[in-house]
Amino acid sequence: MQQVRRRLALVALLAAFGTAGCASNEGQQFDDAVKVSGVGAHAGVAVFSVYNEQYSVSYGIDLTTHQLRWTLPDVVIGAVAAGTAVGLAPAESDKQVIAGWEVGRGTERWRGEPSTDVSVQPAGPSLTRVRGYLGPTRFDDLLVGDSGQVRQSLGPQMRGMSCMHDAAATLVCVDGFSVVALDAASGSQIWDLRMGSGRIAPTVTTAWHGRVYGKVSKEAVTLDALTGKDMPTRPEAAPVAVNEYFGLVLVDGRLLAYPNGG
Repeated sequence: MQQVRRRLALVALLAAFGTAGCASNEGQQFDDAVKVSGVGAHAGVAVFSVYNEQYSVSYGIDLTTHQLRWTLPDVVIGAVAAGTAVGLAPAESDKQVIAGWEVGRGTERWRGEPSTDVSVQPAGPSLTRVRGYLGPTRFDDLLVGDSGQVRQSLGPQMRGMSCMHDAAATLVCVDGFSVVALDAASGSQIWDLRMGSGRIAPTVTTAWHGRVYGKVSKEAVTLDALTGKDMPTRPEAAPVAVNEYFGLVLVDGRLLAYPNGG
């Protein structure tokens, strides 16, 4: 086991030096069995998790000095929110516990109850989405990162939805048939496009700084992330990734870059 842990540590450090400038490296595979996830960063410390089916370990790495700040054995971090690395640690009887560790030092801030079938996902700068079962009861909650307190419980209608933060004020949640927008601070719903809402929900490609990009049939559309109202779409394209400079658009198998207007 010690040899495996050392190998995981080496993979993590190599990944950290190679991907410290990237926003995310989630899902990249090494040696077909080990995955390295660049989860996020706060106050100059990047958080990485390395895991396979049997072992896991997480690290905080100083982005200035490249020094290892802390190590959390047997922990997989799923999100960084409010200066806290939120993730999963082992508990009794094959259960897991959701907990939060301070990003700068790796010290534990809070710990939940042992649960099953648990997942942790990012939900903006201050919240984290956690899902699973506490005994027979299913939960799907938005937690405050630095306290672990529930800010908003999401209803069963959100069960199949995945959410993305627009790097501004909105969580945009989607499945194959619906789009629901939540306030990124409170977790409360601000608008939705569902079956029976009077209009067809777009297939969302990404969201950025108050805009939701997507397609209806083959037509590109842009929505206001705060209201759900249509916005001008220039150019007539739905980017798959956006930053402050460019939007990347997939056209006939080619990735094209367009200047970002907002």
